[in-house]
Amino acid sequence: MSLIQQYQASFRDRNAYLSQEFTSGPVDWDDAPFKHTVRPGTFEVPLPAGAQLAERPAPGVSLAALAWALWHANGLLRRKLDVDWTKSASVLNHGRASYARGTASGGGLYPVELYLFADGLAGLPSGIYHHCEARSVLQRLRAGRCTPALAACWHGSARAGASYLVLTVRFWKNVFKYKNFGYQVVTEDVGAMLGTLLQVLGELGIGAQVRYRFADRRLAAAMGLDLDDEAPMAVLELAPDSGGAVLADGGAWQGRAAAPLERSRRVAVPELIRQLHAATLLDDVPPPRALEPWLPAGRRTALPAPAPLATDTELFMRRRSSMGRQDAGAGVSPEQLATLLAAAMAPYRSDVVAQPAGPRAVRLAVFAQHVPGLAVGAYAYDPAAHALQEEGGAPDPAAGLQRIYYLENYNIAETALLVAVVARHEEAYAAWGERSLRICNAEAGMIAQRTYLAAARLGLSCGAALGFNCAEADSLFQLQRPAESIVMMLMISGQGAPSGFTARFDG
Repeated sequence: MSLIQQYQASFRDRNAYLSQEFTSGPVDWDDAPFKHTVRPGTFEVPLPAGAQLAERPAPGVSLAALAWALWHANGLLRRKLDVDWTKSASVLNHGRASYARGTASGGGLYPVELYLFADGLAGLPSGIYHHCEARSVLQRLRAGRCTPALAACWHGSARAGASYLVLTVRFWKNVFKYKNFGYQVVTEDVGAMLGTLLQVLGELGIGAQVRYRFADRRLAAAMGLDLDDEAPMAVLELAPDSGGAVLADGGAWQGRAAAPLERSRRVAVPELIRQLHAATLLDDVPPPRALEPWLPAGRRTALPAPAPLATDTELFMRRRSSMGRQDAGAGVSPEQLATLLAAAMAPYRSDVVAQPAGPRAVRLAVFAQHVPGLAVGAYAYDPAAHALQEEGGAPDPAAGLQRIYYLENYNIAETALLVAVVARHEEAYAAWGERSLRICNAEAGMIAQRTYLAAARLGLSCGAALGFNCAEADSLFQLQRPAESIVMMLMISGQGAPSGFTARFDG
């Protein structure tokens, strides 16, 4: 069993959420890192933010369109002032202010960083830029033509005049809290950011392709990053059909990028995190093996047609976790359920599937509690047929569903339905090897973000959770372990908190 498979087994078979396999020692909050990455003294290009983005930019790749996408995906949209029973009033003081973004992040830690590779983009000198969300600027890491350095980073090649967004992870921003468990969380955060960017770029008429497989060391060298501290995790190729000339290998750049400010006196990324990431690295990038879509074997019940969902600025303001404030209310209608599932599994372009397709490394299962017309029980979702297949009946009422969740910030009885993200571990590993861990988790995070946004549009509440009893949850859905297992649970309620319990400050 490889290190990656051992890590997946530790997540799958743990006896408690904070088990020894994942954590060691208390969290030193007094020495926590900054939530924002800032590089003082670098060349900056200001970007519009907030009220300056009142008008949607024209379709197509432009600096204005990228500013719009970066703000909605990664900008500081609102100060967190929501009151719920899991928090005390002390966290609302000005000195400990925290700001929400359009994209969800495990623990609200935001370890994912966005970098723009731009050559020939009007209004922006060619170079590699970091999106500094704290200042709403692009901070330049390297000047000059940058896309030739990408030419040998993946199967295929980079194109002249193209723009690329590279998603990296600064490990310490997460693992200071989650320790060894952090690799699971940060790789899901990458997928959540991809989910937002794909949706916003699509609304702007910008096609994009996700590249999960690339030469990690070569790309990190081009960016001047130390892989032990900050590592590229995914590449988003913008307008991949624009037809620019294929570039020759421009060689790897040398030297380090300017170091960001660091608040922590002691930075100690756990050795297991370094080993896990090293195991997933690629140097040669051959064409990927195909992973066939999951197909249910039993009878299916068709769902209503999904409603069309549009994206707007207010939608990202409304996206938030329902942690600590579930209310089953009137439940979730079959039409809302159908729309949520279709949005979560919508097709996208990637380098692991030949044609646009929904997430392939994971599938969805649903436990319905308050869905009119749908019997209480577990179901598998078939996206090709847009239908549900029964996977299990209702559990023993005396046992209840709360037993599958270790923490106290979600009341499972108040959820209208549970959406389980099921990773196809064995099939994904056979297709993509160690890299499959990153791809499975990224697609899980993408599904979570898509579900958050769809729930916000439908007026539902949604919360993602990793602190569940995996063995109990897998049994509930009658999964075939270890071939597949649940990696995330999404709690959906019929409505959010009463308005009297919500405060907002969007200035």
